[in-house]
Amino acid sequence: MKRGDSMEEILFESEIACVMIARDESPYVQEWLEYHHGLGVDKFYIYDNNNSQREKEIFEEVLIPWVDHGIVELIDFPGNLAQMPAYDDAILNHRFDCRYMIFIDGDEFIVPKNGERLEDILNEYFSAGNNIGGFAINWRLFGSNGHETQTKDGVLERFTMRAEEDFLRHRDIKTIVNPRRVRCFTNPHYARYFVGCGAIDERKVSVPQGQNPQGTVERIQINHYYLKSREEFFKKRQRGRADFPKNYSIEQFEAQDRNVIEDVVARDLFPQLKQISEIKFQRSRNDGSQRALTNLNLMLAPILQNNSSGEDFYGQTEKFLACFAIANNSTSLNEDAQIKLKEIALECVNRSLEVSELESWDALLLFDMLPEIIATQTEASAKILGACKEVLPTMLEIANENIDWESYHWLSYFQRFLM
Repeated sequence: MKRGDSMEEILFESEIACVMIARDESPYVQEWLEYHHGLGVDKFYIYDNNNSQREKEIFEEVLIPWVDHGIVELIDFPGNLAQMPAYDDAILNHRFDCRYMIFIDGDEFIVPKNGERLEDILNEYFSAGNNIGGFAINWRLFGSNGHETQTKDGVLERFTMRAEEDFLRHRDIKTIVNPRRVRCFTNPHYARYFVGCGAIDERKVSVPQGQNPQGTVERIQINHYYLKSREEFFKKRQRGRADFPKNYSIEQFEAQDRNVIEDVVARDLFPQLKQISEIKFQRSRNDGSQRALTNLNLMLAPILQNNSSGEDFYGQTEKFLACFAIANNSTSLNEDAQIKLKEIALECVNRSLEVSELESWDALLLFDMLPEIIATQTEASAKILGACKEVLPTMLEIANENIDWESYHWLSYFQRFLM
């Protein structure tokens, strides 16, 4: 296996998952789900931040079929300013459930521009370098189309006019990440990655923050239906924000209600995506978990039985840590099978550590998982613990040089704990 192909043989429960925090999204969520499900998203983690019990009930009623099919996992997540905690929860609990994880809102639609499959685009950009942690996509902000009131028509049908190309808000991005390389979120637009990793845009240029003033949208963009009609914007003012204490103002509506360029790509794409979603929906319940376990059995056992060469393990630490996590979190394996699969995965981690120059982001992921690894109390976990002790001084130096104080203090704690 070549370096750079580290995740090619991992079959996660989902190739692409999407995280969204929802408040008063009942009228819109069906269209949003159908669109992105057809686009290639197989799993949605939706955090229910609705204020009223009535709205919760309406929202849940819309989502029942999606939940029953295993496509949506609905998480009750009350409280104010809950967006960043929700995103962090998704990273913490689901980083090994999918290959790519999208973080967008219910008024945002990802739009490939040239008929490309989203999965193909992501595969290309995430394989552009071994330190890629995220893919940043620029906004295009849509106006009200002159609509004063809300109607039953879908968002994509009603709003087809957007702001001019050089509009200030178009520098904002949203991000699709490799969740195994993310530390946390500090704003809705951009993740904090493990040291050494970062995001790139469609030009394959580094994007170090939540804005990308030079970002292009020749291949892909995010349509942001921020305003909708005047009536809907007033409703948005009443419900408040999930990411910031300051509420929406009518001045924002007037300043951003720009209907300059007709853009119907998403509208015209939707019927095809809806049909794809319906076909996928007719299949049996999402069986991604079992599929992932089957693949792990097929992949891991022969690697050790055949005395594979060091080349098969070089640069594959992240992959084998994912194997361990999938086995460790399984609820469908019997105890003996789970123990055996975890032992094999950890032995593969050891082999990778022996032959690889451990990258800083791989090391940080390894430290994140260390409590679960130690808990297996196997010979392999003891070897990994020894390797962690050896690499700790180097990791502390890297964190210090990168002024990543969170990682530095976290690693300092591990050093005191392990030594």
